Amino acid sequence: RRISTAPSSLITSGAMLLLAAAGALAGQDVPIVQPGAPGQKATTLTAQQAVKLADSRYTADDVTFMRDMIHHHDQAVQMAAVVKERTNLPELVAVAGRINASQADEIAFMQNWLRERGESVPDASMHRGMDMKGTMAGMASPADMARLATLKGADFDRLFLTLMIAHHDGALKMVDALVKKDGSAYDPVLFEFTSEVKSGQKAEIGRMSALLGTLAADPRVALAAGFKDAGQAASN
Repeated sequence: RRISTAPSSLITSGAMLLLAAAGALAGQDVPIVQPGAPGQKATTLTAQQAVKLADSRYTADDVTFMRDMIHHHDQAVQMAAVVKERTNLPELVAVAGRINASQADEIAFMQNWLRERGESVPDASMHRGMDMKGTMAGMASPADMARLATLKGADFDRLFLTLMIAHHDGALKMVDALVKKDGSAYDPVLFEFTSEVKSGQKAEIGRMSALLGTLAADPRVALAAGFKDAGQAASN
């Protein structure tokens, strides 16, 4: 899915912030409201804060987020690339196809975002073979990746989904950490991107979790609630 480079609603919000700030500086009693990040409340700003916000473009935290997310996305693409030869599950092939399409496009978008702002652009694959689990949320370890490469069939399916659900959840944590930092994710293009990442990864986690539930080795997973099903199973 391509990311729009001109989100009109956010640009309009920025223009309204400037107009409201101008009015406040002119002595008018005009409240200036900053829309909250996804899941967060709006806040009221002073005129000086609004002017500073409207004039800001991006922060060092924004740059670090984009560089880290390039590596994060690359690992998902790396994992998805081996799915077709190791599974007989059409639903998992479809999951891998969506990951390949969306995250490869988003890697290109993030690299262009950095390049257009004169920032250095990392090689997406330079993390491979390195243990990034402690530095980026949700990253699979080299041991996880090595084990995944040895499996086929249902064992592969279960481990892939387990690792990828954790990986997507890590991306959500990275977005949440960014938007909580003062001044970050105010760039309209970046703000739209983080919103897209959050909604897309949440939806994919739901689909993968449902698929993983059908593959669980524990026979109790598929039991329905009730006296003759889960109740009897619980008492053996």
